[in-house]
Amino acid sequence: MTLGKLPLIPAKEFIRLKYYRVTSFEEAIALVEKKSKEKVDYIDGIMFSKNLGVIMVGNQSNKEKLPIQTFTKARDEWFYLHAKKVTKKRKEHEELVPIRDYLFRYDRGGFWVGFYGFRGARIPFNRITRALLNPVFKTRRLYGALHAGNLSQNFMIQDISFPKENVLEFMQWTDTNLNIYPLWICPLKPEQKTKLSPTLSESELIVNIGVWGRLPDEIDFLKVNRELEAEAMRLDGKKILYAHAYYSREEFWNIYDYDWYKELRTKYSADTVFPDIYDKVHVSETYKPSNRKSVMKFLRYSKKLPISKEPGTS
Repeated sequence: MTLGKLPLIPAKEFIRLKYYRVTSFEEAIALVEKKSKEKVDYIDGIMFSKNLGVIMVGNQSNKEKLPIQTFTKARDEWFYLHAKKVTKKRKEHEELVPIRDYLFRYDRGGFWVGFYGFRGARIPFNRITRALLNPVFKTRRLYGALHAGNLSQNFMIQDISFPKENVLEFMQWTDTNLNIYPLWICPLKPEQKTKLSPTLSESELIVNIGVWGRLPDEIDFLKVNRELEAEAMRLDGKKILYAHAYYSREEFWNIYDYDWYKELRTKYSADTVFPDIYDKVHVSETYKPSNRKSVMKFLRYSKKLPISKEPGTS
């Protein structure tokens, strides 16, 4: 049995969400840094291209005289598409989002990578098809299909956290070398205790960049991942370890504190029971992809799994 304590805060009915259009990486990071110093409950951002993005700031709220926008119903637009639409129309926009819809706003479509599921299955990507296929295009099911068909090495799926001083350089590298959009921007609080944490830093602010998208067929998947890892190491970036890692063992433990980790494993007798974290996250083989297996996984989902009535569940 594991015991833990979780601090809780009262939840209000809505999130008052404000969208700020930005037109460069520099403007996006400057605004994230500025808003992070204010009294806000939530911040994240999306760069739709090098020259268009949005920073979104939310605060818990009760009902006010603002439009209410939901994201969990089949007829609702996927969150990132809604954010892009309002960003193109207005420099600033404000609305109320029910708190459950806000917390699970990226579940439908798996942020935006669900688009590739439509393209891979040769299904038109429009509001009608997104509504009809709503039960299937949830994050958990998308990942199931991705792994069922061994398609993960056709995509760049990485989250890397950087000190705020270095994040712009990484975003510029990503634009030049990968040209994958949208990019996700997520500010995080730094901490100094957990030696495997992606937020371990002396910086005042950590900014995570989510790079998720299809790689061109002609790109060497292993080579570009190793280049990304080298750039991340150069800029003191730390990958979130759900993602593929191709570091050598020596490189990995140059990033993380091996002595601290080894002492922790010994203390709790894990060294004789579980493989170490490098062995868990390191990818040492190339997978043979199968679009057919992924599509079959989708079809099984659509036959067996009902539409969830509980927003955010899958």
